[in-house]
Amino acid sequence: MTIDLLVLGLDDVLFETHAAHFESCNHAFEKCGLSHQWSVEQYRRAALAHGGANAIRSVVEKSGAVIGRSNAAALSDEKNRLFHDLACQGRMTPNRGCMNLINEALEDGSKIAIVTDLPAQTAAVLLEQAFNDRLTDMFATIASGVSFDSPSDNNAYHLVLRTIGADPWRSVAIESFTSALLEAQRAGLWTLATTPHADDRDSVIGSDAWCPHLRARKQSSAMANLVEGRQGQIISFEMLDAMKNASRVSPSFARATTAAWA
Repeated sequence: MTIDLLVLGLDDVLFETHAAHFESCNHAFEKCGLSHQWSVEQYRRAALAHGGANAIRSVVEKSGAVIGRSNAAALSDEKNRLFHDLACQGRMTPNRGCMNLINEALEDGSKIAIVTDLPAQTAAVLLEQAFNDRLTDMFATIASGVSFDSPSDNNAYHLVLRTIGADPWRSVAIESFTSALLEAQRAGLWTLATTPHADDRDSVIGSDAWCPHLRARKQSSAMANLVEGRQGQIISFEMLDAMKNASRVSPSFARATTAAWA
């Protein structure tokens, strides 16, 4: 294998969080006295750009002058509080495909890291629920409360690479939203976008490949050898490694991959 480090997000990567974020956002609007309520489609667009943890920022960006700085902060805090409560209730389940990838990567000798913009306390709750006393043994490092707002040449992914001593060329980041994917690419990692909806392909920017639900989809000529007989199956660590290698040998592969996994 040529993957020494697998860097995972939490929102809709390691955990199924989209429903809880959607619920928390709309409850926060109501709690803060705003008449605004998101449809599922409106939330999806915001989450694909900013991530579920900060999707509510899109409302602040569009209506900041109306909401006001203090009210915007209160809205964000209320949303985070509501989501944390849902996390404590065990409402977010681990993604089975991602759990499989973690186990296979560890068996192969690769290291696993977490980079997430979820608040540290909430991230800790989710990870402890899923891994209990295995947590410190499974992850080489965990970076939570990360900001992806401003592009940086010294971002959280750079920090993870330095902390672990990993080569970005032999590292993979899996995320569900554009701002995190772009930061991972900026640090030199190969990126895989995974989204909770199978028609999000055109809305995701910053990925070398795209795979909804971490599952193989339709074949194309470029992907025939990789997905033959595996359509709809959860991708394995071996397949992830093959995808990375193929795309870095052929830059056009990433474009073909997007179509193949649609």
